[in-house]
Amino acid sequence: MPSSWPLDGRTILLTRPEEESAALAARLRSLGARVEIEPVLAFESLASTGEALAAARNVARYEVLMFTSANGVRFFLEALGLAGRVPADVTGKIGAVGPGTAKALGEAGLAVGVVAADSRAEGLVEALGAEVSPGARVLWARAESARDVLPRKLREAGATIDEVRLYRTVASPLAARAAAALARAEVDAVVFASPSALRHLLDGAGAGRRATEEGLRRVRRVAIGSVTAAALLSAGFPPAAVASSPTDEGLESAILRSFAD
Repeated sequence: MPSSWPLDGRTILLTRPEEESAALAARLRSLGARVEIEPVLAFESLASTGEALAAARNVARYEVLMFTSANGVRFFLEALGLAGRVPADVTGKIGAVGPGTAKALGEAGLAVGVVAADSRAEGLVEALGAEVSPGARVLWARAESARDVLPRKLREAGATIDEVRLYRTVASPLAARAAAALARAEVDAVVFASPSALRHLLDGAGAGRRATEEGLRRVRRVAIGSVTAAALLSAGFPPAAVASSPTDEGLESAILRSFAD
């Protein structure tokens, strides 16, 4: 392997599930990196709850539907199916945060009206603009632990918003392996795609949490966006680099920047 490859000899730890990490892993390996995929969290569906089913059965009443993650799209589609509805029953304007979410919606046959360039919830509110008018009925397909910025701003604009909790994050059994790899100084950089990834990583360390924290301070920490970066900073692990966009390309560029010093 040519030593001139930019990530030659570097080991990168990816903490998202395999299906979400495969493309980025391939890109990093093509640059010479050794890549370890150890998901620190998993997703638990809430699509069969009364809240989710009621929203899905009455989906045609929403003038605006907002999606802030591809997982929100996945579990929304599950709720539709359980409620006996199909994507064609969605008639409202659809807003998405980031290209990954927009791609998931498009693959499901849902036409995206607005894609927020800003990967935060605030960006989606700004991008929707006049679509969220006073009195508008809005559905937000969300995670159980999502921030409250989006609904607060929409209510300030006079909209009626139904926050539909469609999934929650739970610790993956593999979180302990990721924690141990950091404690043993086996990686050079670790990539975080959400604030909850950091929480589940440290929880997965168990009795070895202090060693994992020490290992985390030694490596390059890369964040997918500003919200994740803020969570890392607040926990005492400031990121070495933050992706300029929540995409594989953005993360690849951020990883390369983290090793530039």
